Amino acid sequence: MTAATRADPDARIARWLDTDLDEWTRTVVRRHFDPVSGSPYWLGQAPRLDFDPRDITRYDQLGAFGPFPLDRLRKEDPADLVPLSVPRPLAGRAWDSGGTTGTPCRAFYTPDMLLHRAIWRRWSFVREGFAPGRTWLQATPTGPHLIGNGVREVSELHAGQVYAVDMDPRWVKRLIRAGRLAEVDDYTTHLLEQITDVLRQGRVHYLNTTQALRHPTDHWPTDGVANIRPLRITDSSPEGLY
Repeated sequence: MTAATRADPDARIARWLDTDLDEWTRTVVRRHFDPVSGSPYWLGQAPRLDFDPRDITRYDQLGAFGPFPLDRLRKEDPADLVPLSVPRPLAGRAWDSGGTTGTPCRAFYTPDMLLHRAIWRRWSFVREGFAPGRTWLQATPTGPHLIGNGVREVSELHAGQVYAVDMDPRWVKRLIRAGRLAEVDDYTTHLLEQITDVLRQGRVHYLNTTQALRHPTDHWPTDGVANIRPLRITDSSPEGLY
């Protein structure tokens, strides 16, 4: 990412927020349903719809498509949702979302798409009061999980230093389903020890973690945790504990 790219996220957000939603709708629909350069998935869905998708011209008409069936993201080739106007072969990464209780949803992100997402994430940091130029500890799922990209989003677009802890939530959920709770405790202790090792240095301003790891225990250095304001919890739902 270039210095120029990092310098203009506010200008990009201002432009995006000023976008006419109806014009945005027309652009997106045209792109995905173009007979030649549209996305293979949506072109395959078009004959099954009881309307011509290219007749959708306003934002308030998008409800005609109904809720997107998330199960498709568990079965489809993620590349098929990307319009053919994006040059092939695709260069980018297929990320996972969820998947700790079954097959994950997968979505393909080109570098431009990741930057787009990162700029919106930075905007959310600013709105939530997270100051730039601070030090973060990212103790969230890593590997194929999209939340792990938060390290890049913070460091490259919010001028932050980031410590990271590796986490495999699928392994923990597998242990829980198998009733191997002693091993769950061991793994949790393993994660907390890594977190504690960073916090004891006294350099961390913000902690981004999961619900399961946020509760203070004997493993947390009390003085270190007290200095972290605020904590950012990735997901507080029952399925998001890890």
